[in-house]
Amino acid sequence: MTFQKTLILVLSLFTFAAADCHAQDASRPVPRKRVKNSKPAIAEEQPENKHENRGQDVTALNAGFQLGFNLGTASISSTVAPVSGTTITTTDPSAHAGLMLGGNIEYGFTRMFFLQAELNYVKKGVSIHTSATNAGVAVTGSTTDEVDNLNYMALTLLAKAKFGHGSLVPNVFLGPDLGFLLSATRSLTPASSTTATDSDIKANFSGADFAFDFGAGLEYPLLEVADIFLSMRYSLGLSNVQTQPTTASWKTRGFQVLFGLEFALF
Repeated sequence: MTFQKTLILVLSLFTFAAADCHAQDASRPVPRKRVKNSKPAIAEEQPENKHENRGQDVTALNAGFQLGFNLGTASISSTVAPVSGTTITTTDPSAHAGLMLGGNIEYGFTRMFFLQAELNYVKKGVSIHTSATNAGVAVTGSTTDEVDNLNYMALTLLAKAKFGHGSLVPNVFLGPDLGFLLSATRSLTPASSTTATDSDIKANFSGADFAFDFGAGLEYPLLEVADIFLSMRYSLGLSNVQTQPTTASWKTRGFQVLFGLEFALF
């Protein structure tokens, strides 16, 4: 074999090997260059604050308990016109304080409007000073002092409006109140004695008392999912609760102050 043929053979083998290597390199995937992301990382979503949801444009359900007092009195009026020349009995009612406690559940339709249902034990009552006159002259020994205590379990339904969403949230409310009489007692002190006589007078009163409540309050966030609140209301009795004697109309009145704690359920 001549030198020329040998050189041509070697060049041919080299060319074939080079072409084969190029073909293998072309068949391999080209690695992508890693590009650094210039966009800022998305902040991790913070857990939802249940307290912030309260009163927003989503439904909210809250529940709590309350404790306070009822400063009760009564509107007492005679249903019989006085007759001249006869003994006329005059009653002078005054306020009498009693315990009030219970629970509530509140449903929010919007961030402003709520419906609140309550179940409360309420001690209503009144202090009464009674005196008698005949022809304008006081009847000797006719004065008496009595304290009537009427214990009710009351179901109240209130429409409530809240204003603002700061650290102190005021509200106003109103709605009907239906009380069911549990017991009634009277402590009577005659003018001739300093000793009071207690008696059961439940039979003298109706089993139910219908009233209309209205008032205002304040709420303050104590915890992430809890508020403390203070509410003041006036309870206006609309029904005559006295059945005996039938000569007088007896309607309850009460100024109520409640302090409590309310929790967000969702």
